[in-house]
Amino acid sequence: MATNYNSNNNVVTVSRLVNYIKKYLESNNLLQGVSVKGEISNYRLSQNGHVYFTLKDADASIDCTMWKSTRAKIKFEPETGLMVVVSASVTVYVASGKMHLIIESMEPDGIGGLHLAFEQMKAKLEKEGLFDERYKKPIPTLPKAVGVVTSPTGSVIRDIINVSTRRFKNAVLKIIPVAVQGEGSAEQVANAVNLFNKYNNVDLIIIARGGGSFEDLFSFNEEIVARSIFASKIPVISAIGHETDFTIADFVADRRAPTPSAAAELAFPVFDDLVEQIHSFDLALRRSLKNSISIKRRQLEHVQNASCFKYPLNIVMQESRQIEQLMKRLGMLGRNRLERARATLSKNSGQLNALSPLTVLARGYGVLTDKEMGKPILSVAQAKKGQKIEVLLKDGSIDATIDEIRGTGNGN
Repeated sequence: MATNYNSNNNVVTVSRLVNYIKKYLESNNLLQGVSVKGEISNYRLSQNGHVYFTLKDADASIDCTMWKSTRAKIKFEPETGLMVVVSASVTVYVASGKMHLIIESMEPDGIGGLHLAFEQMKAKLEKEGLFDERYKKPIPTLPKAVGVVTSPTGSVIRDIINVSTRRFKNAVLKIIPVAVQGEGSAEQVANAVNLFNKYNNVDLIIIARGGGSFEDLFSFNEEIVARSIFASKIPVISAIGHETDFTIADFVADRRAPTPSAAAELAFPVFDDLVEQIHSFDLALRRSLKNSISIKRRQLEHVQNASCFKYPLNIVMQESRQIEQLMKRLGMLGRNRLERARATLSKNSGQLNALSPLTVLARGYGVLTDKEMGKPILSVAQAKKGQKIEVLLKDGSIDATIDEIRGTGNGN
């Protein structure tokens, strides 16, 4: 029998009342797994990975909690302002007495969660530059080996092998088998790409999968696959689904093929075409070599017919005459220069003789020198009576003594 809390004799505490309401709500099957539509508001992610937000419409709002384990199952990223439909259970938070929802699943309203996740991931990676053409690596013309990441069973791997070996009989394929859909498949694909890069034993990687629904192909929209392709130092061709199917892997890959068979065609040239091309190159090289030899032969004949080879003595005689002429010119130039030098020397000698003290002495002058000091006497001011002097003449010298000194009086 239910307790009547309206009786004045039954006074309860707040906590007991709130716990009663909590148990009542949680035991009501209509309020467990209920679908609720509303707009996300005040979305916030806690450090422990749990999510808290408010679900609202025009007339009401309710607080919501989504545990970390539930959030990990949601492909898209919830955000404030997004209209969603959630499956949730109603409960009461005892400490505040507020009713709130425990979220069990979530889908965007009006668009599937996977489609929204695809658009969100595409926008995120495009903003980071993972789709930019400047990062696209060229596909090798003739790879020594091609790595294939695909399912080990089914038509895809058979098509790739058949097309590759038909086009190029020496084709080398190295296959890493992976799951191409379902839980863990994205991690397997990314690990296979990383493994090829680790061992660096192929020149090209093909990631392939046959057709399927959008959900079936979703592993190739996962971020882990996109980043492994972008980080690959080895060029990557994506061949996911049919020609009309597009995945994130296609946007990041260095080249997209519409089908797995087309990927094999991009990877390997036709062997017979290569042989024919080599033959064409060989003929072109032979023609070029033949033309080059003909040109060189004509040049050689022209040189051989030159007069220097037919009449070599004429050149020697001609050069000898030129040398003789040059020698004559050199002799003339040398004599002329010598005559000019002699004339200059004679002129300079005359000027020097005119300025020489000996020339002055030859005209009857003498030079007086203090006998004791050895210095010339240039003025009467330097002389004194009884001073012993030496008189230098043009042909010798005379020792004398000064008896008398007479000055001119001008002091110069």
